[in-house]
Amino acid sequence: MNNDTVYPPGLSAPRAQSQTMFVSTDKFNDADLPRLPSVFSSTVTMPWQEWMEMGDRPGHLLWHAAGAKLGSIDELPADYRKRAEAEYPERMTMARQ
Repeated sequence: MNNDTVYPPGLSAPRAQSQTMFVSTDKFNDADLPRLPSVFSSTVTMPWQEWMEMGDRPGHLLWHAAGAKLGSIDELPADYRKRAEAEYPERMTMARQ
């Protein structure tokens, strides 16, 4: 599946995000699965972030991200989870279905 983020009007350009999610067709068509075991690839273009102190210099940011949807928070590597829990405790809870 492909998705392009639609940003609210009035934000400075350039601003774009395109994401592709990948999952096998057999998993996608399995109505018994509560969630899809997928991976993603995303490309983002944005203006300089204020903390970068780029002033009026021409240019913009372009970055790429990739990842996988986990079935559980318990699948995180121990050292990564420990740091995330220390630095972002509000984001380290599981959404319940």
